[in-house]
Amino acid sequence: MMPGQFRLLPKYFVAIILLLTQLSAAQDWQGTWSSSYGELRLYEVGKYVIGDYSSVGLIFAEKRFDLLEGTFTNAGHAKAGKITFKMESPGEFIGSWSYPPSTTLKDWKGTRTSSTAPDLKNFLSKNQPLKPISNSRKVVDGVYQSSLGEVRLETQDNFLMGDNADKGVIVGLWNSNHYAGHFTDNGRLGWFRLYFNSANGSFSKGEYGWYRDAKVYPWTLSRSSQASPDLTNVAPQSPSSQVSLDASPQSTTNSTTGNTSNTAPLPDLMVERVYLNAQGQVTVRLKNMGGRVPDDVWTHRRPQSSSVYLDANQRPWGGMTLWSLDPERRLQNSQGSLEWTSDLKVAPGSQVTVKIDSTNQIVESNKANNTYSTQVASTNVAPPQNPPATRVEQSTGPFLSPTKDFNMDRVRTIKTMQQHVSWVSLPSEAEVLKALRDNGYEVVGNSLITSNSNDADSRFYHTDRLRAYVAVSGNDIVVSFRGSEAGKIWTQGHKTAGNILTDATAFKTTPSFVFPTSKQQGLASRVEVHRGFNKAYDRLREQIINALVQHQGKNLYIFGHSLGGAQATLCSFDVNLNFDRKFANHTLIVSGSPRVGDLNFRNFYEYLSPGALRVVVQGDPVPRVPGSRWYVHVGDLINLELDGSITRPTEIISDLVVDVMSNLQEGQLRNWKWKNHDKDVYKNAVDGLVYKASASDFFQYKERLPKASGDAERKL
Repeated sequence: MMPGQFRLLPKYFVAIILLLTQLSAAQDWQGTWSSSYGELRLYEVGKYVIGDYSSVGLIFAEKRFDLLEGTFTNAGHAKAGKITFKMESPGEFIGSWSYPPSTTLKDWKGTRTSSTAPDLKNFLSKNQPLKPISNSRKVVDGVYQSSLGEVRLETQDNFLMGDNADKGVIVGLWNSNHYAGHFTDNGRLGWFRLYFNSANGSFSKGEYGWYRDAKVYPWTLSRSSQASPDLTNVAPQSPSSQVSLDASPQSTTNSTTGNTSNTAPLPDLMVERVYLNAQGQVTVRLKNMGGRVPDDVWTHRRPQSSSVYLDANQRPWGGMTLWSLDPERRLQNSQGSLEWTSDLKVAPGSQVTVKIDSTNQIVESNKANNTYSTQVASTNVAPPQNPPATRVEQSTGPFLSPTKDFNMDRVRTIKTMQQHVSWVSLPSEAEVLKALRDNGYEVVGNSLITSNSNDADSRFYHTDRLRAYVAVSGNDIVVSFRGSEAGKIWTQGHKTAGNILTDATAFKTTPSFVFPTSKQQGLASRVEVHRGFNKAYDRLREQIINALVQHQGKNLYIFGHSLGGAQATLCSFDVNLNFDRKFANHTLIVSGSPRVGDLNFRNFYEYLSPGALRVVVQGDPVPRVPGSRWYVHVGDLINLELDGSITRPTEIISDLVVDVMSNLQEGQLRNWKWKNHDKDVYKNAVDGLVYKASASDFFQYKERLPKASGDAERKL
């Protein structure tokens, strides 16, 4: 080596260091951005960038040369993913995101709209805005042993940043007396509150929970080292992080589920046979003739998930996602097969078409055998050879799914809810019991739950009797409440609304089922609900609870329409307070329900059990009462037109009309669309929704629509 070369080498290093410094300095991320996924609000915190986006989640990333790499959280999906952004110019970035282990990348682009330090809205559960302040104290920094394993924490400008062992990251913001934010655990998303005592330099207490899980757990931390740690989980080196970030779509990795770059054989899913069983239900036999189906089919659940769809006589009927249809993953490996009995009933000779992977999510060696169309054979035709020993569906009743996502499974469960509303409203007990038996249900106690409701506190009901049932099918248990007596809502609906409006301020009370042993009794005792609705539920409560405790551990579904919807909401709240963790899943879906409780009730209900769903037909007046000045709806909302079309949040009728009319005479309420409240109108609208949802692209861009509709309605 020549002497001159030895002197030149440090110069190259200096040049490289200067270049990298310039690249890093060029990344000015602070401010507000208009992006592909809503407003993005970012702060620069040393080498890190922290912020939030839309009303959904948080951002925690590290500046690396000319890239920004890190983690984003999505509270709506209860998941965390990876982001890679690149600054194209001082006011624009391009990038991509994914949910590991999936290699599917999607674009995320943004344009800066302001360089001013923004308010951050998503660190607290109630979307209260916070703004960090400059703070160089490092009293929290260190390594901690905790009830969730080792955590490494660092602070700057009131931000808390950290590693959750080798499982994920921690990011939070100081709020008065504690840090609040998100933590990730191998893709799973949780929230936390950590209370720090600066006087003794330790965390006095902490708590955490998982999104889509109402449980709250203690989080204890004990510091083992005060040295500021190196954080390694924010942007770990991995092949997936080295992706092309060219603005053109052609250079962005956009693989479907599956990996075409390896030599392993691709899956080959086929519909092997379609026939009718003895009950006239369409039964489908499926088989994988090729290689292994990727894990993403079961772990990456979304509205566009790979599914099986059925058409009957050239009319779309619906279907199921593979992850819900095949939880045991029988189709995952080569030669795997299963048989699915749907709840679609048709006459022998009907034309039925079945398509597997109807949303085209799986890369296969052969797509030609994904569709099978036939005139289904009569029930006396012998079944196929070597049928599976066990049936996939445990329940023999109509389809039910505990999913809280807005997808086909959710829509079909709405249809089942409306069916139960129809059954509980049949004229006689004998007819109700027969309908349930014919559809695979066993009624607990073999009788309906009823009570007279003619006292003064219940004068607004206009129904002769309250009625409900508790019915079991396989691993599912359903509580269904009857609404206002059929027919009278058409002729006396204005009286119903008029009385509810008149009594709105007087008839408020603490729920009768808040006991000293209730979960978080102190908070529960602060909520108030409509006294009349509480009275109606209380009349049936003892019989309902006695039936439920006989079937703990099952998937619980609570349904109701109109007054029955109000009772169902209170029943669900009762279960949350007094029977926590007694059921495998807990689902509340109601239709045409009036408002039940005050703002404290809504907030506490959704804290305990997020994901409740209301269905409303546009123009139905009952969901608009009592007035929004006193009462607030709980849960998400699907607002339907008469034909089943979904009304956008901006098109929902304003509650202001009801508030203005609360002082009008009863007679002026006669012009409202009372027929839109009838349960049969709801049933037809839901049938229309099922039909429209059968289109392969129906759920695209609608994932957050029910939540957005519920929020929009409450803001009117």
